[in-house]
Amino acid sequence: MDLKAIFSELNEKDIKTLCTCSEIRGLTTGEVLIREGDTGQTVYVILEGELKIIKDTSGGPKEIASLRSGDWVGEIAFNKKIPRTASAVASIPSSVMAISGPTLNALNAEAQVFFLKKFNALANERISQLVSGERELNSLNRRLIDRFHSERSQGEIDYSDSEMIRRIIDKIPRLPSFASTLLIQLAEKNISLREAADLIKQDPSSVAVVLKTVNSSYYGLRQKVSDINHALMLIGFSRIYQLIIAEGLQRTMPDTPSFKALQSHSVAISSIAFGLSLKSGIGRPQEMATIGLLHDLGRGVILLLKKQNPSLGILIDSLDHTRLGALLLKKWGMPDILTRSLEFQGYPELLPPDMIHMEVRNNVVILHLAHLCLDLLEGKPEHPLQDIFMITNMRLFGWEQLDLRQIVLKHLLPTLTKTLEAYPIAFRKLLKEYIAQGYDREQGRLNGNRSETP
Repeated sequence: MDLKAIFSELNEKDIKTLCTCSEIRGLTTGEVLIREGDTGQTVYVILEGELKIIKDTSGGPKEIASLRSGDWVGEIAFNKKIPRTASAVASIPSSVMAISGPTLNALNAEAQVFFLKKFNALANERISQLVSGERELNSLNRRLIDRFHSERSQGEIDYSDSEMIRRIIDKIPRLPSFASTLLIQLAEKNISLREAADLIKQDPSSVAVVLKTVNSSYYGLRQKVSDINHALMLIGFSRIYQLIIAEGLQRTMPDTPSFKALQSHSVAISSIAFGLSLKSGIGRPQEMATIGLLHDLGRGVILLLKKQNPSLGILIDSLDHTRLGALLLKKWGMPDILTRSLEFQGYPELLPPDMIHMEVRNNVVILHLAHLCLDLLEGKPEHPLQDIFMITNMRLFGWEQLDLRQIVLKHLLPTLTKTLEAYPIAFRKLLKEYIAQGYDREQGRLNGNRSETP
């Protein structure tokens, strides 16, 4: 590359000084010249070859530009005194001239002014290009999201029009009165928690359910519980309410391993959603516990459909469980807030919060976060699509600066472990196993009590 063409405003003496004081560096294909996030004030001019500029994005590394002989790279970090904003990698064998602070100091004042003006102009141009590119990407993303939302809304089928689905929905038993009365009254905010506890005490069916469950291996309590007041004292109203609703749901579905697995999952989600709501002050904790218990009702309907129509298994698997669950709740006469929360529960994974109905936005975002937390507790690998709107969703809580692990350690576990022994044995064991990994409290982590075993 002709240096006189690159440095046309410098005289031969300055160019000679520049060549003497600068490092000429050769790069092999794939070699990294600049790494995003690193600190460094050196600016490079490409003498030969080609460099690709790579930016880390939520979807992974992305090539945003390609630079060739005569182009400059690294001027933003030099001019703005900030970490490198992108990586520069050789696409083919290349050579560059490294211009550092000591190199500039070796030049006369006029040459130094030339470089400083050059770097400033290049930095402003690149920043302008990045801002413009980001605006274009945001606009494109928004159009794609709008299109997806529009097509999803227009393409939705009213399952109530299906004779097969209506038939199976009609055959599913209603929630027992001991569960439906309590659920409806709490969801409609007609009673306080104390009044709800009194309602449980006065209903023989509820008392029988509570005493049977708390004395079973499901809870694994060390002492026999003989009356409802003792049960309330041991595990609290929230857990009592949870097991009453769970028992009611169990009576509506077949006693099969598949449904038992759904129920166990729903109880865990219910507990986590309750804890997240309680800690964040977003939503109503008891309502979130209810939604957590009910959210997989549609999957239970699918299990029933497949059992009664085994030859249609593939077709049935394609049904939307969220709308099936909402349809069943509507059939049972449940409050609209519960029905709509089930229907829109999948939206936080696919849409930003401002495109979710305000009435159910907090509920479905908490439910989505509860699933992510449970996956983390269970050691499941992170799904690449789960965190597309993670930051915008977490702004609802004021937790946008935290990653999922920090949310679990800082907010969820301290809330849940306050009443650790009140949970069913399976969920209690899951929490203890996670805590027992030995996190240091002083670093924002938790040290589990390893002396207790389920």
